[in-house]
Amino acid sequence: MAALAGRKRVPLSFAAPFALRSLLVPRPRTTPAKLRVIVSAVVVLTGVLAAVIAMTSAGITGDFQAIGQRDAPEVSAATGLYFSLNDMDAQVANVLLVGNDTALATDRAQDTATYASDRAAADADLQQAAVTASGNPAAQAGLRTVLNDIGQYEALAADAILTDQQSGAAASQPGRTPAAALAYYRQAADLMRTGILPTVSSLTGVNADGLDGTYGTGQRDATTGILLVVVAGLLILAALVAFQLYLTKRFRRIINPALAAATVLALVVTIAAAVHLSAEKTHLTVAKADAFDSVLALTQAKAVGYDANADESRYLVDPG
Repeated sequence: MAALAGRKRVPLSFAAPFALRSLLVPRPRTTPAKLRVIVSAVVVLTGVLAAVIAMTSAGITGDFQAIGQRDAPEVSAATGLYFSLNDMDAQVANVLLVGNDTALATDRAQDTATYASDRAAADADLQQAAVTASGNPAAQAGLRTVLNDIGQYEALAADAILTDQQSGAAASQPGRTPAAALAYYRQAADLMRTGILPTVSSLTGVNADGLDGTYGTGQRDATTGILLVVVAGLLILAALVAFQLYLTKRFRRIINPALAAATVLALVVTIAAAVHLSAEKTHLTVAKADAFDSVLALTQAKAVGYDANADESRYLVDPG
């Protein structure tokens, strides 16, 4: 009783927090419990590493599919549509320039066939654009406008060509389009120049922005994934090394073959995953920036060249 009375009592206000912490976060005291905690930590980190690798790979694959199956076809269809429509207008002008001269009947037939070919290509591009733009409201609105205007343009162009044909060889000489046919063509050319082509050009810009956005998302996802893989791999390696040091200290065992093999495997998996994701990021850059952008630039240059040719034909038909 005297010994108990002589002991220094700890105030409850100081003892309570430590007791509460011991209840909430129990510390493993036995060796098997400590081993289970370390193994659980390694297993959890391994699961995190596997999840990061799977999610990042799936994300990059999705970005590849979005670029290859949606964004790139949208841009290609819009660019091809611009080219086909512009050349259609140039061929209408060429048909009117030839007139009804029998000596130039072959040229007239060739221009008419080219117009029909451009019309078929434009229809195909419109169908492709409509399929790929299903999830893009801005692109859908632009396509509806283009469809309406193209129908009106084709009607005016047909009226211009028909009126030119009905004027007879004497009235429709090469380079001298009858006034009635020229009136129809002026309306068609103005609609193409001020309505259809600017809308298609803006549609190309919208689709190109979507492509750039998907590409940027893929680049960021790949970079973030590589960083997370490296961090998770380093944490696993640190846990395995700490496990080995604990075993060495506790059991006087210099090296554990299973842990050594697991450490080497974790290092190899981490490096391989980081290299794989880095390669996927590079492939994404090659597919978009190095390959598609070059093809798009060439296609746009071709469209600009035909645009100049169409302007020349328009001027020759209607200098005013």
